[in-house]
Amino acid sequence: PLYSSAASDVYKRQVLCGQNAFAGILLALRSRDAHPQRSGQLVEVDLMSTALSSLVNQAGNALATGVAPARLGNAHPSISPYELYSTADTPIIIAVGSDKHFRLLCGALGLDRLADDERFSSNPARVAHRHELKVLMEEVLSSASAETWVERLSAAGLPAGFDTLIQPTTSLLLAPDQALAARDAALAEWQAALA
Repeated sequence: PLYSSAASDVYKRQVLCGQNAFAGILLALRSRDAHPQRSGQLVEVDLMSTALSSLVNQAGNALATGVAPARLGNAHPSISPYELYSTADTPIIIAVGSDKHFRLLCGALGLDRLADDERFSSNPARVAHRHELKVLMEEVLSSASAETWVERLSAAGLPAGFDTLIQPTTSLLLAPDQALAARDAALAEWQAALA
């Protein structure tokens, strides 16, 4: 790879730190406008606080359970299934946050029996058995393309999508005229809808 995931995390936290600084500056300016008699605000940001705040899901889970977080990749620490899953061609994202949606997912995958399996019948049970569940789901998901599964799962009312954020975003950066034209068209459509 071009850079390691550890380096990537450092870059992300630097960007988040910049965003925190930006928000702090805007709040300080707002405070100045609202209270001109005051002498000003102090805006402090640092990478350590930013790094900690970026771990909100992991930290919340650790505080609630007393269990130190493990590396989970793209998986959510306290919800399952909620991560990337392999299909016949490319991975998809499935984000199932309730028992009702899990039952719908089982039906859409033809795995109805899993909804009543004690290992998967509740979210805490699914989190405890996430690896087993992923294997069972991917056995079925590998039978068809990502497009087929996203269409099928979306039709069932389930949150599912393509793992394609980086490529389209990069394409827009490399073709700014097209990106601006798409933005202007979307803005015009939105403004027409409001009129």
